[in-house]
Amino acid sequence: MKYAIFAAAILLLCPLAEGASAAGVSGTIKSVNRAKDSFTLVGGTVFHLPEGIEVETLKPGEKISVTFTTSKKGIHNVSAVRAIR
Repeated sequence: MKYAIFAAAILLLCPLAEGASAAGVSGTIKSVNRAKDSFTLVGGTVFHLPEGIEVETLKPGEKISVTFTTSKKGIHNVSAVRAIR
């Protein structure tokens, strides 16, 4: 019985150890901040770009789809961006 309770507790806690999961959103770019390697969507959400995705490729008014994770501090870190045609 002790083993069953222990196994159930482990299974319940596993999702917590997983960390941030990726989310996705689509929208229109409102502004681009080259100094901070970030951009803001029309709704006001700010996204930070990693190395390998150049902020210069993004333009205000462009419709995009973004895949990102959110840090514990609430920072949205981009893992992928693609234009919506």
